[in-house]
Amino acid sequence: MADYSVLVGGQAGDGIRQAANSIARVLNRLGYWIFVYEDYQSLIRGGHTFSIIRASSKRVLAHTDRVDVLIALNQDSINDHQWRLKDKSIIIFDLDVAKTEGLGLPFTGMAKKRNLPPIVRNTAALGSMACIFGVDFSVVEQVIR
Repeated sequence: MADYSVLVGGQAGDGIRQAANSIARVLNRLGYWIFVYEDYQSLIRGGHTFSIIRASSKRVLAHTDRVDVLIALNQDSINDHQWRLKDKSIIIFDLDVAKTEGLGLPFTGMAKKRNLPPIVRNTAALGSMACIFGVDFSVVEQVIR
């Protein structure tokens, strides 16, 4: 049975909820059952927030505390959720604002270089995760559209 959990975290206002929903839609289109746990969303921009997406080949009714992928759009996401990592978990993080071992990409720099708002970092992270797992770009494109 295939069962995966992805945590995406960052500051309130970073589009964490949208990123989680996009990841869930991509995984659902690949045939997985989905459960999304959303941390209580901060009402103040800048507070830490996160979502956990669980995808399984069988019906799921809850998230798991341990995750296979941690997508971190800030350092707090790494610091606060390090305990959730498994031995073979992957960390995808914004190299411009966070430091750790894993796949660091300059999401903030990419957005600035293209004169895009910082919120698009979540979409860049989604694309990175899809690339790592060999998801066809057309699936990601459909979800984004």
